[in-house]
Amino acid sequence: MTAPLPAPLPGTPGTLRRTRDRLVLLSRLRRASSPREQRLGLLGVAALAPGEGLFLPGVRMIHTFFMKMAIDVAFLSPDGTVRDLHPRLPPWRIAFCRQPGPANTLETAAGAFQSWNLQLGDQLEIIQA
Repeated sequence: MTAPLPAPLPGTPGTLRRTRDRLVLLSRLRRASSPREQRLGLLGVAALAPGEGLFLPGVRMIHTFFMKMAIDVAFLSPDGTVRDLHPRLPPWRIAFCRQPGPANTLETAAGAFQSWNLQLGDQLEIIQA
């Protein structure tokens, strides 16, 4: 008997790209738009595949309670500018955007930001599939 496959991340897939060098950072970015999708987030996900992440529009605070892995978390302004970074956020933590104003949340595998050399002020764009 085989173990059930993990549920796919919610939402329509898209691609995340940094505008200054057109580098594709995530080839499978999912959008959690509904309140239910946002509440669930990455709970129950044991690991993210390379190139996979979750975008939570209008969310400026997250938690990693009950999560099975550390994640990289970025808070973006509505125009896609990186406003705050929380790399390698372990389980059982809370993170929020420390800059005032509206924000969106990007979650991906721990260590991704370092490999991308993601910096405050970087401009990101989502290309819908």
